[in-house]
Amino acid sequence: PTLELATEMNYQWPDAVKISTFSIRESAWLGTSSLVWDGKEINISNIKIQEGDQELASLNGQLPYHTEIKDIRSFFEQQAPWNLSFKAQPIAIKKIREWFQVAALDKFTGITDFDIKLSGSPKQPAVRGNASLRNVALLDQNDLELLHTNIQFYSSDKKLNLTGDLLEGDAKRLSMRGSIPFTPSTWINDPQINDTLFKKTPLSAEITFNTLPLGRLKSFVPQLNKIEGNINGNAIISGTIEEPQYKVNLDADIPSLDFAQSQIGTVRDVKISSSFSENKKLNTTITAQINGGEFEAGGTIDLADAKDPDFDLYLRTQYALIHRDDLMSVRANSDLKLIGKQTDATISGTVGIAESVFYKDIDLVPIGVPSSAVAEVNLPALSKKRNNDGFPIPAPFADWKLNLTARTDDPFLIRGNVATGNLTGLVQVGGTLAKPAPQGTVTINNVKAKLPLSTLEIAKGEINFTPKNGIDPTLNILGKSTVGNHDVSLFVYGPASSPKTSFTSFPPLPEKDVLSLIATGTTTSGLEDRSVATFKAFQIFLLKLQQRNNKPDGNKLFKALLSGVDDLNLNVGETDPFTGRRFTSAKVNIHRNWNLTAQVDDTQQTRGLVVYVFRFR
Repeated sequence: PTLELATEMNYQWPDAVKISTFSIRESAWLGTSSLVWDGKEINISNIKIQEGDQELASLNGQLPYHTEIKDIRSFFEQQAPWNLSFKAQPIAIKKIREWFQVAALDKFTGITDFDIKLSGSPKQPAVRGNASLRNVALLDQNDLELLHTNIQFYSSDKKLNLTGDLLEGDAKRLSMRGSIPFTPSTWINDPQINDTLFKKTPLSAEITFNTLPLGRLKSFVPQLNKIEGNINGNAIISGTIEEPQYKVNLDADIPSLDFAQSQIGTVRDVKISSSFSENKKLNTTITAQINGGEFEAGGTIDLADAKDPDFDLYLRTQYALIHRDDLMSVRANSDLKLIGKQTDATISGTVGIAESVFYKDIDLVPIGVPSSAVAEVNLPALSKKRNNDGFPIPAPFADWKLNLTARTDDPFLIRGNVATGNLTGLVQVGGTLAKPAPQGTVTINNVKAKLPLSTLEIAKGEINFTPKNGIDPTLNILGKSTVGNHDVSLFVYGPASSPKTSFTSFPPLPEKDVLSLIATGTTTSGLEDRSVATFKAFQIFLLKLQQRNNKPDGNKLFKALLSGVDDLNLNVGETDPFTGRRFTSAKVNIHRNWNLTAQVDDTQQTRGLVVYVFRFR
């Protein structure tokens, strides 16, 4: 590019110098100036920088100067007054982007300006200035109001003071106050100026954050469905440039927090208080309400060794909802600690399961399903390939030690249209995160499972954990049921990953007949009799109607008429073990030990019985 230079000068050294006109042009850029030196003072006027017809900046003022000044030190020893004023006109951020090719400014619009005034004398200077950004907008943030910032600096009492504010619309979001020593004449004469500025010059500043809204985080964190609240805080800075001392305090108040695909619902009343200082220790306390339960976490993280930080953290909950899905709701009382280096930490404490329930409705009889869909019935397979006892946790977390106690503060309830009961237990967990080593027992108590024509009772069962088997416990469960004239027992035993089952009955039956007895109320040979199969199907149909109408939206008339179906047992085509005659009977249970029975055999002989049952264990 072509550079054009023009000047008009009157030179009378050492008495005076006058530059009436001085200009320099390159393309659209133009710089002009004029100055006069009378042997004592330099008078600067009309120094300007332009782009096209737009004036960008100007400088005017007076500087003391005479021929006896030989160096910068002698210049700053002068006590004669000086006065300089520099002013930058408002400039669009877009222009700055074009001049300096700063791609990061593509997303911003706004206007900036700057001015500074120098007064006093070289020996005791005074400075005052202002820098501002106005009407700043982020092009991809439509919900953000226009931003305005204004920074002022001024000298007084040998200090340079700095104040500034950041506003969003009319709301003040951030403010800053600070000062540093301001003694240029001393600095000029200091042979160790670098040490003075960086090691000895004290800093003093405070930054305050005012109600920064958290709602906008949703745009940057896709896992958030909703967040409401604000952050307030401050940062206090002291020390020196080389060794600053600081403390940052942040407080967040979040009335509502909702995560995408969360199983625990909305988190409410979240309060976070944290601080961080030059000793590189982060102290934090978090409290929250999670669906009626209380949550508190906090402690200290020492980051002095950034590669191996030191943890001293805790987590406490009171009836906090820790898991919820379509099958279960789990609450916990916990008191946990994480203590130690990242490479050698220990998780210890207790977790108490409280007010928790597993609920599942099961359609045992799929009435309304096309017959082709149930042409073949398969029992669920209990055996499966055993999984590795460990968890895929990366190092160094995999080696974190465990010293935990898991227990049931309240029985874990089992509910549904088929089963009722509860679980209780106490398990000590050692080992590591990758390979936990539990030791203890979970007890199955008073479980009753309603089968189509009987009830399976598990008075007590055990799920035993041992360090040897890790997270694959051993089952020891015995269930009993009475179907017609048969007492049936179900055993489930062995490792949970590949359990074994055994079915027995009294009087004895083959296992396939025991399964048929549990499922249909009669043996496989009994189902060969068409009339027996028809009556059993009818009885199961009645049970299905009862199950359907026991729901809140069920038919009240059917509910009343079918209320006693559970206590009715129909037997068609049964064989009397004493006479060998086939008979049909109906039995109604009126008490655990009392029932009424009516029978008719193949010779049309009938009888009615009131039976009291003695049960022996």
